[in-house]
Amino acid sequence: MADPEINWIEQVELYFALADSDAKFERVLNTYLCPLVSKLDIARQDVKDKVLALLTHINKLLKSSSSIVLPVKELLDVFLSGSITVQSFALIYCEMGLSRMIASVYR
Repeated sequence: MADPEINWIEQVELYFALADSDAKFERVLNTYLCPLVSKLDIARQDVKDKVLALLTHINKLLKSSSSIVLPVKELLDVFLSGSITVQSFALIYCEMGLSRMIASVYR
């Protein structure tokens, strides 16, 4: 029987893989980053491992383009409602998003 959590993460991974431009990557990021970070609350280690692997891939893609905007408001909502682990990751992405917003103002 297929595992719905793992299947969802693999589907999201495919969406990121198919995003062949910064604009498409940003759309996928704005749709799936918060739910993905929230999945770190799930107790199953296999789900956490899959989420962490995808977040690592997302981080690499984010480093390659500083023009991509992150969903800071939504990440703050995730931060306020999540566990310590979720809060840690949400905060990392909030900081990254805010620094990108500030940098774009000075361009």
